[in-house]
Amino acid sequence: MAKQQRIRFTFTIAEGPNAGLTTGAFKLWTRKEDTYLAPVELGGIWKLSLHADSVWRWAVTKEHMAAPDPIVPGPERMAFDYEPVQFDDGRRLAFTICAFRHALLPRELDQNALHVRVNDSWREVTLAGIWMTEPGVELERSRPVGEPLMLDSGRRVWVSAWTEPLPDGKPEVQAVSSMIEFAMPDKHPVNGPGVFLRGVHVDQG
Repeated sequence: MAKQQRIRFTFTIAEGPNAGLTTGAFKLWTRKEDTYLAPVELGGIWKLSLHADSVWRWAVTKEHMAAPDPIVPGPERMAFDYEPVQFDDGRRLAFTICAFRHALLPRELDQNALHVRVNDSWREVTLAGIWMTEPGVELERSRPVGEPLMLDSGRRVWVSAWTEPLPDGKPEVQAVSSMIEFAMPDKHPVNGPGVFLRGVHVDQG
């Protein structure tokens, strides 16, 4: 029986007084030569579609736009297209999810997801990268998330986690919700396409 071509993961604080704070889950799956990523709670609304080496798109789904009450009313579909990332020595970082500390909330833990360990620190961010490798090329992962998924061409899709410093990070009050912000190098200080997971606060003033 073929292995299911799917990874479900989330970001969770593992230790300390805030253990159990977590984000919504993401699901990553492949079909033929295409790779898809969607936030589980918004999977019917937003989806990343990486169609081989042609169209790469983060967009509101066609199914949601056909619903009676879409989040973006009117005929125009909200979509961000970008050029596929080029391979470097047989590897490419196709997409990155960056979770800020304030995006982790007191919510029910997803028992079906792999949990990316988050340190309870405001001075770093935790990231999960969606990588692709050419046939026969391995990817060294210090913090692997699941097993690689296979494309029809023999390419593989991997998830790897890491942290990066956030020197100006300061403790904040608990957020009431979270949001997903699409990021591109021409508009944000990032090296490649991805999304930010940010906490949402209510202005009491």
